[in-house]
Amino acid sequence: HYGPAFLTVTALTVADGAAEATVAADDGHRWFGHPLLLDAVLQVVGVALQDLVSGRPPRPMLPIGVARIALHGPCASGVTVRVRRTAVEGAYSVADA
Repeated sequence: HYGPAFLTVTALTVADGAAEATVAADDGHRWFGHPLLLDAVLQVVGVALQDLVSGRPPRPMLPIGVARIALHGPCASGVTVRVRRTAVEGAYSVADA
């Protein structure tokens, strides 16, 4: 249990291979990229990578690589995240967020 600060996903819509979420983290500090928002984005990526069609239960997803992160200015306390699965290669899945 990580506490209420990690309850950052405030809305979530899921389809097979896609997810859209509103995430918010406001601890009173000004961050260029808030670590809790990054955590929330990775959680939404894990949701989008799930196979919802097969009927199998969801499984934990562990990000093992990030090709690029771009911040174009200080983050607000909340953002909308859109993720789509772009490939499945054996045990690996790839997504754009």
